[in-house]
Amino acid sequence: MGKNRKKNGVIRKFFQRQWNYSTVVITFNLVLSLYLMIIIEKQYYLTFDQDEKIRQEIHESVKQNCKHQLESMLKQQETNQFNYPQGYSTLQKNDILTSSLYVQKNKYDEQTSQTNETSLNDKIIKNDSQKHKDNNKLKKEEENEKIKMNKINLSSIYSKISPENLAGKIHKNLSTANFISFQLIYNDRVEKSLNQKIFEKIFEKIYTFGEDPLVCLAAEKQNTIVLVGCDISTQVFQDTKNVYLAQCQNNKEICWYYYQGRAFGFSPNKEVDLTYCDKFNPLDENRLCISLNEKDKERRIGILNRSEQISGFNLQIYILNI
Repeated sequence: MGKNRKKNGVIRKFFQRQWNYSTVVITFNLVLSLYLMIIIEKQYYLTFDQDEKIRQEIHESVKQNCKHQLESMLKQQETNQFNYPQGYSTLQKNDILTSSLYVQKNKYDEQTSQTNETSLNDKIIKNDSQKHKDNNKLKKEEENEKIKMNKINLSSIYSKISPENLAGKIHKNLSTANFISFQLIYNDRVEKSLNQKIFEKIFEKIYTFGEDPLVCLAAEKQNTIVLVGCDISTQVFQDTKNVYLAQCQNNKEICWYYYQGRAFGFSPNKEVDLTYCDKFNPLDENRLCISLNEKDKERRIGILNRSEQISGFNLQIYILNI
């Protein structure tokens, strides 16, 4: 019995000690937590106050700097440009400064306007000069083209070609010396109209000359046969009924058309366009066409078909018995 009491007392003391120890630890932890909270809060407010103070200092510094710069600029403006009478107030000085600035602005606007006007006049003069140059260049190109179109390549003239080599072929740039043995039965400006009466005289000369002679139709300029086609007379003057087809013979390099009232000439193949004066393949240099319509008077000598291009050419017809 006594032993149990003693045992219970020991246990009670043990738990009291444990309770006191726990209480101390808990109390210490609470105090430490409160202390830390106070320190953190104090540090927060201190940091906030410092940041706010720093921001105010920066703001004041910027403000003072701007103020000093403005005062310095005004002072320099007054020193360099104006001698104010004594007793002038700040408002009066500001009025004078403002008026001066307006005067300067007006001078600047006037100078800018004069500069722009001068620049505009320069541009107009430059554009006119460029247009003049372009027109001169265009005229020069047209003249060069005309010279090129009408130029005769004398270096390509044959020294001599026989009548047999002329028959059934088209030739370019031959010397008139090649036709000394021929008889010239027609020679006139290429622009002159070929009417039916002229053809009747040509036919008469041909058929009285011989039986189916060789006929050469030529465009001549400056004693050079620029373009010529030759064939027997019955082939040259065979009637044509189709405006898109010329007459061609086998083993020959030339085709003919004689469409009364429309066109007369030759081409290197059967394809033609006689709705006017052989408009087929305008770049073909081996085509010669004379319009038989007295109203339009169209002509074609190779790639030349404008009146200023064919001016100076003669149309010639030669005949020869072979």
